[in-house]
Amino acid sequence: MAKQPVQTSEPTPVSRGERLVVAWFIAIMALSVIAMIALFIANVNASGPIWDAVRLVPLIGLPIAMILIVVLLVVGTRRRARDAKGAGK
Repeated sequence: MAKQPVQTSEPTPVSRGERLVVAWFIAIMALSVIAMIALFIANVNASGPIWDAVRLVPLIGLPIAMILIVVLLVVGTRRRARDAKGAGK
């Protein structure tokens, strides 16, 4: 007897929204890291309105990036669960 090929279902492709959230995450993280490096190079005690703004970038950007990671985790988990449910039919 010949073996019949196992049919595998194709995983759901990554949505446009997920790609957008990943791009936001990368941009915000990169900007926050660059701001931190600039503060370390320029001395943490640098003063002036520009340095005050640069000092705020990581304080705002890193929590936003953390929220985006949680969003990606939830969306990815739901997509995988939906794929597994569809493969079981």
